[in-house]
Amino acid sequence: MLSIIKNAIAVVKYWYYSYKFPKLRELGFPSQGIAIEQRFNRSYLHWENHLTECKETKEKWLKSIPNTDSQNIWVLGAGRLFDCNIVSLANKFKKVTLVDADPTALGTWAKQQKRISKESVLDFCIQDITGVFEIWISQIKENSSFSQGPEELLSFIAKLPRLSPLKNQTLNCLTEPSVIISLNLLSQIPLMFREWLKTFLIKTFGKNRVLKHEKEWLRVYSNLAQALIEQHLAILNNSKARHILLLTDIEFCQYYNSKTFSSKQAEPIPCLWDKNQGWTTNKAYRNRKQALTLEVSPALFGINLEKGLKDHSLMSNYRLKHTKKWLWHIAPLGIENKVYGTVHRVAAFELQLYNK
Repeated sequence: MLSIIKNAIAVVKYWYYSYKFPKLRELGFPSQGIAIEQRFNRSYLHWENHLTECKETKEKWLKSIPNTDSQNIWVLGAGRLFDCNIVSLANKFKKVTLVDADPTALGTWAKQQKRISKESVLDFCIQDITGVFEIWISQIKENSSFSQGPEELLSFIAKLPRLSPLKNQTLNCLTEPSVIISLNLLSQIPLMFREWLKTFLIKTFGKNRVLKHEKEWLRVYSNLAQALIEQHLAILNNSKARHILLLTDIEFCQYYNSKTFSSKQAEPIPCLWDKNQGWTTNKAYRNRKQALTLEVSPALFGINLEKGLKDHSLMSNYRLKHTKKWLWHIAPLGIENKVYGTVHRVAAFELQLYNK
């Protein structure tokens, strides 16, 4: 009965915010936000270690920031605040601005007002952080009306970063920050556009034609995704914030032939990561009759983030102070999927503005 009530509330919430933010609904942000909340409810015990790592990393980082830099902070990709302690931020900063493209997060944010001191201001900003998705969608729709087929449209889509330059995009609802947290956002920015693009191509040209050109459209999407990730790094680099904490997935690992997991009990992750061996099978799972199969893919479309932060090629205005990494069992086999499970390798990069 409780699950039925929760689902009914989720439906009402979706349609209410979809009506208020129709452009964000088209990109799927409200439905994605609700889906993340439902996944959190199903897999919380398996997420707990990741969420603890996120919060503890932030708490330790906050202590290193001098009070002279505690004017205001942006939290980009704030979402449902599962991995963010809003009270500790409000105790540290005079103004906390929560930013996300999912309007259904507004209800969660509003509840936080009662938890923080009156000396701190809590501000909300609902915005597509790229600033270009709406433009791209409009241009793709317009061009598709006279494209002869997916090949011609894909050729046009590949030119979008040049037609609508990304580098000068800013967050127009925000004032200059002293501190920024980019919260498990970087690898996720392109994903909503990928789902919209796939759906639009199928609707326009049919599933069979799109499947026939799958390699072509995925290659075009991959190039766009890389441009979007570089743009987010450019926004951070040009922000003039004194301190930045960049939390992001850096690698995905799908595992097969594992035991299934339950939402009622936390168990060891089937695959582990070692700096010498890379991804390996957890010893606890090596005596099974069927060997575990691992399929690894980069989360940032070929961008070597750690290297680029160390040599300043990605964010020239900042210096990398500290890096921490851990694993996130985001989609346990048997809970989210019956064929495979997914583990993300996550990194937290502490950056400080470089005084040249």
